[in-house]
Amino acid sequence: MNHFLKELSRAFIVGILIFIVLNIIQFFNGYRISSLNQLLINFSYNQFYFIIFYMANAYFCTFMVKRYREKFFKLENISKVTLGIIGITLSCMFVIRFITEVVIDKETLNEFISGEKQNIITWRY
Repeated sequence: MNHFLKELSRAFIVGILIFIVLNIIQFFNGYRISSLNQLLINFSYNQFYFIIFYMANAYFCTFMVKRYREKFFKLENISKVTLGIIGITLSCMFVIRFITEVVIDKETLNEFISGEKQNIITWRY
């Protein structure tokens, strides 16, 4: 439990730093936040995404380091970790987008799936 709270607090702090950097970049690109409510919504989404990505990948990396110990830096093991992180990140992204689009924004499941298909087609070309 102590390890979980330590990682959660790290994720929260790094998420705040990333939020600040992203807002500075957006400010210099001409984007202005219209209200405090919009700032809080943006911050909530940022933290929601970042904390889930961070926690999932942190636990996976901790697991892999413990599993391979001194053999961790072998090319084969680094490849497994890299592929695992990519898979976890993509899985988390799908679940988070599902939650934000279907649960929070009240989009139908068919709209969500067709939108995801459209995103995949767009990435291809």
